[in-house]
Amino acid sequence: IFILYLLGSIGRPLEFVELHDIVVQDGIVSSFDFCMNFPALLEAGHISEETAGGREVYTVTASGQAISEELSDRLLQSTRARALSNALILLEMRDTGESCFCETEVLADGKYRVHFRMTENGEETLHVSAAVGSRYEADKIKASLSRRPDLYHRAFRALLSSRASVLRGRSADSK
Repeated sequence: IFILYLLGSIGRPLEFVELHDIVVQDGIVSSFDFCMNFPALLEAGHISEETAGGREVYTVTASGQAISEELSDRLLQSTRARALSNALILLEMRDTGESCFCETEVLADGKYRVHFRMTENGEETLHVSAAVGSRYEADKIKASLSRRPDLYHRAFRALLSSRASVLRGRSADSK
């Protein structure tokens, strides 16, 4: 249901890797479950495979759309909205050549450092690091950064360029 919902809501054909990544990024569906269920959706005719521009792409069929509409209310509306929003963000980042990397490093003193990097067309455009006292804190930061990289990217840029008022929703002129 979740695979059909996202594929139908995106509004354009997706390559296998794109579809996989948007489905698994929030942890609602595991990579294993995706790989086990995707062929069944193809075989049942709920997803169709086409070739466009020399690439294999997938779209939801009319039967897949009907199933998604009928059963998607079994998924929480907030879960659907968050997953669709995150999927659109991920696809937009890929379309513009942006990537986000978040990794955790164990320091010699037993603390942890979380690194957040943004790249555009392979060139690093932003790198922020934070040292924290526990693995739990590091994992929380990493999960938050990974969930909404676009938000943090804009926030860090605004802070670094003295446009922090952007974060409060006010323009610099309204001070």
